[in-house]
Amino acid sequence: MRKKIRLFLHSKITFMLIPTDTDNVLSLHISNLRLIFIPIILLAIIGLGIFFSFSLRDKENILNFYEEEKKYYKNQLSGFSSFMPKINEGQEGITAKIESIFQTFKIRNKSDVIIDYGVDIYKDKIADISDYIKGFKSFFLNVPSIFPLASNRFWYTSGFGYRRHPITGARQFHSGQDIAAFPGTPVRNTATGVVVSAGWKGGYGLTVTIRHEYGYESRYAHLSRINVYPGQSVNKGIIIGYVGNTGVSTGYHLHYEVLLNGRFLNPRLFLYLDNFGR
Repeated sequence: MRKKIRLFLHSKITFMLIPTDTDNVLSLHISNLRLIFIPIILLAIIGLGIFFSFSLRDKENILNFYEEEKKYYKNQLSGFSSFMPKINEGQEGITAKIESIFQTFKIRNKSDVIIDYGVDIYKDKIADISDYIKGFKSFFLNVPSIFPLASNRFWYTSGFGYRRHPITGARQFHSGQDIAAFPGTPVRNTATGVVVSAGWKGGYGLTVTIRHEYGYESRYAHLSRINVYPGQSVNKGIIIGYVGNTGVSTGYHLHYEVLLNGRFLNPRLFLYLDNFGR
């Protein structure tokens, strides 16, 4: 059997080209072994081309995403700058009122009064600010506020709202944000909470649902593997599973949902809230 295979691989096929205007015959001898390697090499070249095309498209999507973020924050900064004149006007008004009080009560030694009064005010303000910061941090710790993938290699696919179902073609409400990523990309919990369910959930496939404070819930679907169990307390940012293609799915991606008191919200609003909570 081995001899037959060896004989077949080393035997040659002859291709002959016979021109019509001359008697010269061109012949090309190729062994079966080389003939087998030619399609393999062609497939490898095509595969590399597809891979690099996929990689370039991935980088282009990431660059587009950061361009959108840049425009968003630029608009935010321009909005904040519009408040500055109003703040200056408010300061001038407060200064005028203080001067009016001094004139009314005929206070001569203004500096002593201002210092004592100012120290008391700033002590109270510092205490208020400290309480405010603690509450602010607690809020962002317990509300979905970070990106659910522990990777920057991703791209957005189907968004929140009505769409054409990719399988049935019917117009249907899409309750979350689909984020495509490579198989096995780590999925992280977006807020401190308790795991409500972790396992198979119909068309969602392998799914984790976590309950947070203030009536919020987050859901992570189509996972390939799950790292948590129902009833487990989970901190913000821990890995709860990995991107997969389970359930009713057309490719590897994370289906991410955010709910408030049972009502679906647009998850895109919560993906980068943590930037404001730091």
